[in-house]
This record gives sequence, C-alpha cells and structure tokens, in this order.
Amino acid sequence: MHFTQDQISEILTQIAKEKDGFRKIMTMSLESMMKAEREVVGA
Repeated sequence: MHFTQDQISEILTQIAKEKDGFRKIMTMSLESMMKAEREVVGA
C-alpha cells in the first residue's frame, strides 16, 4: 500500500490528536526502525 505525503501527514495528525497519540507514533516509529534493522542484518 502506498500513500502520498499528504495522506501520511493526515494519518499522523489524526493519531497525534488521540489520547497518548505522540506515544503511539513514537512506538510505531521505533518498531519500524527495529524491523528494518533486523531485515538488513538478516536476523
């Protein structure tokens, strides 16, 4: 699934407005980085 930059911004804005929204965004970001790192390392 591919999103435009505007769609991504809108999704993140909606999440940020939720209770603990910033924490959710940070958690998803960190999990994505860790997954990418595992794929690069081959673990």
